[in-house]
Amino acid sequence: MANTSLKQVLSEARDSGVLDIEGAKLDFAIALARLLEVNKMSRSELAKALEVSLPMVTKILRGDTNLTIETMVRAVRAANGELHINVATKMSARQRIDQVLASTAITHAGRIPSAFVGEEHGNLNHWELAANEHEIESAAA
Repeated sequence: MANTSLKQVLSEARDSGVLDIEGAKLDFAIALARLLEVNKMSRSELAKALEVSLPMVTKILRGDTNLTIETMVRAVRAANGELHINVATKMSARQRIDQVLASTAITHAGRIPSAFVGEEHGNLNHWELAANEHEIESAAA
């Protein structure tokens, strides 16, 4: 196996769209979990409503499965919600950071960690930011 740096692997994954795909799966899983929580619905109740096994619901909520839009709609409806799909133009890293900060109610005094700005981070995914949330929070302090 060739000696490939983590930076190379991430760059290749970003260029191939893998990070966007996995991020979308996680976004859906997180949104569905929040919907279950808001509606005080258990994973077992969701499994029953969807007529699937509890392990399948667990896979969905972990973001471990590539769902069809039909399954996504069924899952969200079973959890008393509705699915909205949003297609948007690419954002700059700064716009994406601002959106994440606003959507997660993290306040910041105009200070963004330097690791998240600049040309090399132009393709930064918002779920990559979530993985580094402690850096955002420390910048806000």
